[in-house]
Amino acid sequence: MDITLRHFIPADLPAYTKIVTQPGVAEPAGLGIMAPAMVAQQFKRMQADPQIWAILADNLLAGQIGAYDRGLDPTNPDPNTRELGFFLDAKFWGQGVMKQALQLELDHLVAQGIHEVWAGVFPNNQRSINLLLHAQFEFAFEVSLPAGLNQNVASAERYYRRILINEK
Repeated sequence: MDITLRHFIPADLPAYTKIVTQPGVAEPAGLGIMAPAMVAQQFKRMQADPQIWAILADNLLAGQIGAYDRGLDPTNPDPNTRELGFFLDAKFWGQGVMKQALQLELDHLVAQGIHEVWAGVFPNNQRSINLLLHAQFEFAFEVSLPAGLNQNVASAERYYRRILINEK
């Protein structure tokens, strides 16, 4: 299967909507349930963000991966680190699509001079945890999340980290 990354285009909206409204995709990705108007707004933000990529599998929209600015102060992010976010259409699960997309994104980040990458996942999202561990991320810590941040259900998020500095 040919896996590529590109920026979102307007024609992606129907497939994007189908993906992000799948409960098995949206909930583990922390997206929650979104009304159609919310999906359209989010899609516009994804299109405008140069750090967010559409994942294509044989030229079909399969998901999204992005590397976001990271730091304690949102007005002054750390220029050497990013935090990953990703999700994949369930019909592509178990086929190595996200594994390849993650490697493409990591290669892109290394080329940009990024030194470390983080990813936060819910503790019950075993697919994402396995992906990160396979990609040589290491568990760093777990934080509790207030109930209001996760559809009024108290939860936690586990953070995984990978150092990229020696990969240039």
